Amino acid sequence: MGEEQREATSCEAVTYKNIEVSTKGAVVHLHINRPQNMNTLSIETLKELTLFFRSLTYQEKIKAVVVTSGGEKVFVAGADIKELAQFDKQKALWFCDLGHNLFNTMEKVPQVIIAAIDGYCMGGGFDFSMACDLRIASDRARIAHTACKMGIITGFGGTQRLKRLVGNRRAKEIFFSARMLTAKEAFKYGIVHRVVPHQQVKEEAFKIAKNIAQRPMGHLACLKVLLNRSYDLSRKAFMLYQIYTTLARCNHGID
Repeated sequence: MGEEQREATSCEAVTYKNIEVSTKGAVVHLHINRPQNMNTLSIETLKELTLFFRSLTYQEKIKAVVVTSGGEKVFVAGADIKELAQFDKQKALWFCDLGHNLFNTMEKVPQVIIAAIDGYCMGGGFDFSMACDLRIASDRARIAHTACKMGIITGFGGTQRLKRLVGNRRAKEIFFSARMLTAKEAFKYGIVHRVVPHQQVKEEAFKIAKNIAQRPMGHLACLKVLLNRSYDLSRKAFMLYQIYTTLARCNHGID
């Protein structure tokens, strides 16, 4: 891809309807702005988020992304129930693929993604937060996977991501009970990294992002891919992968 094409994919070069994007230095602020719909992950929103994160692939000067949302009560409420009610089986599978594509893209981009969770974070919104690298929660955050109550199963890979975060034992309890976790419980279980007063959650997330932005991009990208791939490979295969990945990065200049 040439420089002109890369420039055209800049994360601020596209006009979005459901999200807002702004850049300051090496940090991008991604704001999901659908408060009237509880910031649900509609088809259009999933497409916009995927487009945004894909645009980061060649943005070498961007090192961190802070994700916030509109309104004070909900971070992301999950899928748009009104849309789900109209899906047949084929469209439901297509919708799940949209979610998987988004979350897989988030895990593959080199930037560190930080979710500033304030309010309710539920279902697909919970899955979205787990695809982020770091999660900072306000003291009024509430986190849950309530699909079991509604007689449905998460289609965005939440079972695997939650299991990786908290272990199979705890993940079963969270999914089977479908109960609402407080921010303190989420921290205790290892779902979120920090809990701060709700007035400070965005400030804390940006503080962390600015600190991360001081690190060499090559190191951040290498660490992220190694940590994420460690879930997918056997220990022996991963050790070989780490050696060759590190050598490749050094060969091309880690910075």
